[in-house]
Amino acid sequence: MGKSAIRLNKRSRLRLLMVGIGAVILLGAVFFVRDRFAEQKGDYGIAATVDGESVSVGELKHQLLLARSETVMYFLHTYGAAEDDSFWTKRYGDEVPRQVLLRKALDRSVRVKVEQLEAKRKGLVDDISYAAFRSGLVQENERRQKAVEQQQAVYGPVQYTEDVYHEYVRSNMNLALKAALIQGDMPIGEDELRKHYETMRDELYKEEGRITIEKIRLGFFDGQGRISDTVKEEAGKRIEEVRQKLSRQMDFGELAEAYNETASERETRGRQVFDSASGRQDQLYDLQLKEAAMKLEPGQISGIIETASAYFIIKCIAKQSDAYKPYEEVRENVKLNLTNVKFEEWISRKMKDAVVETNSKVLDSMKIL
Repeated sequence: MGKSAIRLNKRSRLRLLMVGIGAVILLGAVFFVRDRFAEQKGDYGIAATVDGESVSVGELKHQLLLARSETVMYFLHTYGAAEDDSFWTKRYGDEVPRQVLLRKALDRSVRVKVEQLEAKRKGLVDDISYAAFRSGLVQENERRQKAVEQQQAVYGPVQYTEDVYHEYVRSNMNLALKAALIQGDMPIGEDELRKHYETMRDELYKEEGRITIEKIRLGFFDGQGRISDTVKEEAGKRIEEVRQKLSRQMDFGELAEAYNETASERETRGRQVFDSASGRQDQLYDLQLKEAAMKLEPGQISGIIETASAYFIIKCIAKQSDAYKPYEEVRENVKLNLTNVKFEEWISRKMKDAVVETNSKVLDSMKIL
């Protein structure tokens, strides 16, 4: 009776054997998942995975370097915290700089890996591992070195650093990825282009109307190129003389020829043009003059304008209205801009869907560069 209770037929023994094998396989898989992060050391160690694809320590280091100054400036502006020996591990409010930097670097690394995965799915790249990247860097630098030795043309640096080569490869990959997406997942039609132009034309395609002025400038600098209170006081008296003479209807041009400090300014009556081409320089050096000029109509003369380095009086000579660049002229730029906008939206959706696993042991041991 007892023996027959534990006797198994062949089918039962086979079933029990298969269950046992399945349990061993499952247990092995669990240990593989737990230990796969420890397969390699150094820069080839795995800091995280994105949809099963490894993010190496070397890749994370690159993003740490890019995010470092941004993190320092964030804590400086938010908490008034300057970088010192304890900065990275000290708590400011609810935040610790080291943790914020790692989070930024990890987010950037996930973004890059998602881009690489999508490029691989499109057949644009074969291998997106860190080892393949390093191999490509060595080969490219060897090619460049041979070209130099053979006195052939080399465009860009003679030797790439890892960080520069990473951005170079990523940039080229994303250009190809965007082109592929436009042909498939991310089509852009003519109606959509025109709508984007209308939406963005004030921000991107507006041409400032040209304003032409003449000016009288009296600076505050002494013979050594330093701002002097004495020189400024004298300049104040002279600019007041100019103002009074203008109030008596004296000719602006003649006064510009008489009072301006440099020969060039006397010759041209201090003529200056504000338009789209000069916009960057205007923003940096002549913003106060430009703002004053925008308030004047042709023939009008300003009051005394004081800047950090000089007194001015300006006269508006000519003024044109703002205009927009025609759609046909900027169509390719509109397409490029819309492509970038749609690409960001597309990548954001992919990042939300990505499965990210992190290796806390590696992240905790990362050094701040």
